Amino acid sequence: MSSLLAPTDLSSKQSRGRNSMPARAALGVLGLAAIVAFWWLAVAALVRHNVLAAQFGPLAAWRALPDLISEDRLFAHICASLRRIGVGLACAIALGVPLGFVIGRIRAIEAARSLYRRFGAHPMLD
Repeated sequence: MSSLLAPTDLSSKQSRGRNSMPARAALGVLGLAAIVAFWWLAVAALVRHNVLAAQFGPLAAWRALPDLISEDRLFAHICASLRRIGVGLACAIALGVPLGFVIGRIRAIEAARSLYRRFGAHPMLD
């Protein structure tokens, strides 16, 4: 009975294994670097067709950051971005949820969707 109540050291050994703090931090930094690299490549691909796209690259954002902080405009820009995300999410929910109910409720639409999934151009949507 006492062995059931005694704490085991197994969980602490497992947590110190491959999920150590430096390894998780390195994965986080690697993920952030991958996002910035993808951002950089996407802007570089767009600059060929649109010169205005260069203003939205990581280097331009990094250069503008001190001015945004010193002029106390960073919080306003963050709020504007979060507001846009919220409006987009609200629109998606307001349109998507009722549309999903309609598609699930009307058998003809469900049958058409089923046929499209079976014979359509996108067999990976199963």
